[in-house]
Amino acid sequence: MRNEIEARDASRLLEATDVVEQAIAQRFGRGAVDGKIQALVVTIEN
Repeated sequence: MRNEIEARDASRLLEATDVVEQAIAQRFGRGAVDGKIQALVVTIEN
C-alpha cells in the first residue's frame, strides 16, 4: 500500500498513515490487534 501512496504523492504518506491509524482505532480500539490475516494475490500474464 505504501508504494501506491508514494506513487500518487509521496509527500502525503504520513497524512495517509495517520488517517488509516485513526480509522482502525475507531473500529477496533487502541492496543494490540490479534487475529488471522490473509491476502489474495492475482497475477495476470499475457
